[in-house]
Amino acid sequence: MVHPVPRAPKRTPLSLARAYERAKIRENQRQERLKNQELLGPEGTQNAGPVPDADADDSEKRASQRAEASQRRRNQSPTPRPGMYRVYRETEYTTVTEVSVNTPTPLSAARSAQAFSTYSLPTVEEVSAGGVIVDMSKPDLPVAIIARYNRGGRLEWCLPKGHPEGVETNEQAAEREVEEETGIQGHILTPLGSIDYWFTVPRYRVHKTVHHYLLQATGGYLTIDKDPDHEAVDVAWVPLADLTHRLSFPNERRIAQLAREALPRYFKG
Repeated sequence: MVHPVPRAPKRTPLSLARAYERAKIRENQRQERLKNQELLGPEGTQNAGPVPDADADDSEKRASQRAEASQRRRNQSPTPRPGMYRVYRETEYTTVTEVSVNTPTPLSAARSAQAFSTYSLPTVEEVSAGGVIVDMSKPDLPVAIIARYNRGGRLEWCLPKGHPEGVETNEQAAEREVEEETGIQGHILTPLGSIDYWFTVPRYRVHKTVHHYLLQATGGYLTIDKDPDHEAVDVAWVPLADLTHRLSFPNERRIAQLAREALPRYFKG
């Protein structure tokens, strides 16, 4: 714990110049008074000499008192403000070594306001469904994936997915969304897993859960024209062995690895 150590304020060139000017004015006034007292003594008498200067004695006395008071302040141990201790250099704060939790600083107040504005937003739950659709008739087991632009304008390759509509189940939504975004029809073989993440939009926070399934392609052709939302800008077949290198998101790369591990169960022989 570091206690504040007050010191005499540092005199700047400007303050020294002003003090010099004030002292010079007082000295000129004192000399003028002495001169007038010597010239205008009592009538019929001879001046006995200069009158003692009371102002000079008072000035010296005040200076002595100020010096004694300053010395007493240096010798005293000041009482620090409770909960906040600072190191002093001259008369400026330099380092904050301890801050009470009951005494908010401007920085902590700003952080609290930012945290409150973030976590006080309403939360919206969103659900999507999609998956890994594989053409099992080809030896390299190609998977249909789509490309879309994110909010920052960067192109990202990802698995097809979307929100359930009406009374659709997650499985029905996955088959429909895969066909709309890739043009490939398929049916579900097995669930692969779910991922969830958070993101914030201007008026609320979103907790999104995406359910992924392994699908076998049964027909159709690659196209993005069936996507009613027009989010996909490209679609491609990617060999299953290269899928983890093409997908942009680590969580979807893990889903692709699960699909690769599950596929051997669906081949005869």
